[in-house]
Amino acid sequence: MHGKMRLSFAFGLLVILMTLVAPLTQPASAAGCSGIGCNRKDPGTTGCSIGSSVLQSTSFIYRSGKSTPFNGVIELKYSPTCKTKWAKVTLTKSAQIQLGLKDKAGNMIRDSWYMTANQSAYGQMWYAPTQSVKACVYVGYDNQQFCTALG
Repeated sequence: MHGKMRLSFAFGLLVILMTLVAPLTQPASAAGCSGIGCNRKDPGTTGCSIGSSVLQSTSFIYRSGKSTPFNGVIELKYSPTCKTKWAKVTLTKSAQIQLGLKDKAGNMIRDSWYMTANQSAYGQMWYAPTQSVKACVYVGYDNQQFCTALG
């Protein structure tokens, strides 16, 4: 009999704990914005980066006569939850950068300025569920441009 009571008690405790914890967790689909309301917002703070994917990625080497060459990767990110795209860059050295999205014609549709140091930086989002764009980064004071393919 004691075995059944212990099992019932453990099950009851589990149900109570799940009831207490469930309201504290949000589903991945709960984002702080939707549609064009996500334009110019941060994908991290809105929750749009959760479940995001890389549509395009390009590695590059930045070379300037004024500094030691260093590597980088520019990515075009997409959030299926928010239907937004944004640029993300990872550098191996501190640099002044500008991140942006360009449309098929090469027009800048969204950009952000950053100073970054040996880490990733990402730009603001743009609602683009069907629009093909590419992620671009301008590096250094000479503004060398590196872009992904359209995605």
